[in-house]
Amino acid sequence: MEKVLAESTDLAKYKFPEQDFLQEYYPDWVQLPWWFNGLKTLVSNHLNVWDEDKHRVIHYIKDKPWDVPPHTEKYFAHPYLRLNQWWWNAYYNDGDWRANGLERHALQQAQYAMALEE
Repeated sequence: MEKVLAESTDLAKYKFPEQDFLQEYYPDWVQLPWWFNGLKTLVSNHLNVWDEDKHRVIHYIKDKPWDVPPHTEKYFAHPYLRLNQWWWNAYYNDGDWRANGLERHALQQAQYAMALEE
């Protein structure tokens, strides 16, 4: 794959480079169901198809959860708060997005702050 990409003389032919190149490189690809790359906007724009138990991958388009630290005013006012919580939970729990790592993180922050005061 790297060799083919390196030898390509016209990368401008790809409107969406990473997608178009992969489709060209793997012509017999199989389309996966939408829940393997569900856009985060599905939760608000397409409630009729949103099913959090089916989702395997959430595509965090536009603003990213890692740009809004937990336990901030902006975090709690975010329109995709629940999805952002999933991301932070996975971050603090080695990929387990349903565990509540945010509570553990908040406790760790409070303990750290108290230790600084001593």
